[in-house]
Amino acid sequence: MSKDTEDPNPKDFEDALTKLESIVKELEEGELSLERSLERYEQGVRLARFCSGKLEEAEKRRAQARRNGCPALEASRLGRVVTTGPLTLNRNRYLEECRALVDQYIDDYLPTEDTPPQMLSRAVRYSLFAGGKRLRPTLLLATAEAVGGNMKDALPAAAAFEMIHTYSLIHDDLPAMDDDSLRRGQPTSHVVFGEAMAILAGDALQTHAFEVIAQTSGRCRVPAEERMRAVAVLAEAAGARGMVGGQVADLEYEGTPADAETLDFIHRHKTGALIRASVEVGAIVGGGDEEAVFELRRFGEEIGLAFQIVDDILDVVGTAESLGKTAGKDAKAGKATYPAVHGMEDAKRRAQDLRESALGRLEQFGSAGKPLAMVAERIVSRSS
Repeated sequence: MSKDTEDPNPKDFEDALTKLESIVKELEEGELSLERSLERYEQGVRLARFCSGKLEEAEKRRAQARRNGCPALEASRLGRVVTTGPLTLNRNRYLEECRALVDQYIDDYLPTEDTPPQMLSRAVRYSLFAGGKRLRPTLLLATAEAVGGNMKDALPAAAAFEMIHTYSLIHDDLPAMDDDSLRRGQPTSHVVFGEAMAILAGDALQTHAFEVIAQTSGRCRVPAEERMRAVAVLAEAAGARGMVGGQVADLEYEGTPADAETLDFIHRHKTGALIRASVEVGAIVGGGDEEAVFELRRFGEEIGLAFQIVDDILDVVGTAESLGKTAGKDAKAGKATYPAVHGMEDAKRRAQDLRESALGRLEQFGSAGKPLAMVAERIVSRSS
């Protein structure tokens, strides 16, 4: 039986692991088309959920065996299950696989470097492909999966969020803003291409984002009503009531002592708004109901604030090499940060509290919400 006609329904746990190993191998080889990669990835997700369900059943049996005083039964049933590798590999590779899917989609969508005006095309691609964790698009894709959506259909929205995020970094690094010469471990756009071209590259990415999320081509099967709703959420999060408004407050309070309320406003808008919106849009394009969208929006608010608190902490304890950007700049510029306003220990405690609250909101989504929970864990535990 060929891979194209292979029965996707596993007979048992071992059969599921065998099929999952085959999919992981195919994806690692990198020879599949984007469409086939998405198809195989989605099959892998279904298999991983099947295995996760079997593991949960085994865990229940283990607990029952323990209550009955039968450790030998527990060991015989679980010994091989808990040491199997493919599920661990799947979890560890989730972020990288999402990043690869988003990068491939963006690469296919954007004009090539030799497309006129060539300097603009080069500048746009330079910043987009200079690295980065692709956190926002990954959150969006994981959220779409959590509500039962199709990752392929969510890719245009995921790409749009990365474009908006990258445009914001280009403009944020300009001499008139944060004046930084290093971003994602590379010289910033204005250092390489000049200030004027950097501004225009950011402008181009911003408009590209709304083009890709609103498109009506065969690339996206999300209904027009949901796409337009997603456009509205992204526009609000990226504009004066979100990211831009937060940036303005950040500049206004630079070198001026800020209270806790002002600090929360800056963090929830400058950084948190786009993270919250990536989760909300993921729920929308994934076909989630209103209750799910509301709960996931709250999850996004909490994890977005946690992200910026961790960012504040890393600016104090990190290095330029680990962060991919200049370390210690916030303190030197007199910016409002959680360690500065609340102290380092309270900042760490607040990030953990937000993490726990956010993860609690995902319990209702069961195994479908596990990839999203994993991304949330990464946000709080990251070192860069």
